[in-house]
Amino acid sequence: MSSKDLILHLGMPKTGTSFLQEDVFPTIPGLQVYRGWNNFRMLMDTPLDKKVLISDEYFSCKMTRGSLFLQFQERVQTIKKVFGDPLIVIGFRKPQEFVLSFYKQLLHAGLYYEWKDIFNSDNKGLIKFDDLDYTKYVELLQQNFSEVLIYSNEMLKHDLQKFMDRFTTFANLPKKDVEAQMGKVRNQGIKTIKQFEYLKGENLRRQKKGDELLFRLNRRFNPFFIKNPTKHAFSIKQTGNDELFTLPKDLFKYIDDLHGKIWEKFNCE
Repeated sequence: MSSKDLILHLGMPKTGTSFLQEDVFPTIPGLQVYRGWNNFRMLMDTPLDKKVLISDEYFSCKMTRGSLFLQFQERVQTIKKVFGDPLIVIGFRKPQEFVLSFYKQLLHAGLYYEWKDIFNSDNKGLIKFDDLDYTKYVELLQQNFSEVLIYSNEMLKHDLQKFMDRFTTFANLPKKDVEAQMGKVRNQGIKTIKQFEYLKGENLRRQKKGDELLFRLNRRFNPFFIKNPTKHAFSIKQTGNDELFTLPKDLFKYIDDLHGKIWEKFNCE
């Protein structure tokens, strides 16, 4: 297989990966799509006239295994060793939205963290400053691979056709128009303040009691996770506002500036 016939979609976490895997990539003619947990026996059944796309956030990092960027550096070297020089596709999300979505995902997975444990001025949280400087990720990819396509989570939300056009051109595939059913939202996280408060408490109780089965049943069937009329959306505010999630002004400005830095430099908006 030519390196131009193999496409690796690296994620990042919380950038619409499930949506692309389930509703977008499989609709593109001439593309055979595999998710990371598919095995090599399935690859052997790939039609010879199709390009192969393998999509998995694990290519980029694991959310609870230390610095995201340090993991990414190691995985880029592994990808290069195993796959050579494939086409690389990677997505990013506005830093403020990513930090908050990252936190909600950990809670939804049954883990207990305080907000201050996720991202803080001391740079001792799960997310480090370097983890949000996406220019470092892109520059590393461009140093190691010939062709890299960058997209944003916002592009998927607001101009999916733009992403589709860029991707099919990049992969040398037939142009594909967006279909109506592609508007689905996949892998929805916590949407309301009530859900957040309830789940955080349940995770803490589970952590103390070790009652894994009860937690999973409660999360699946509790009405907070099926339908909740509260429409209070999450947002990160500067310190001084009466909100659940606040950051010191300097840190708030730091991650806000990072957004413009990559969006302008790499035109992934």
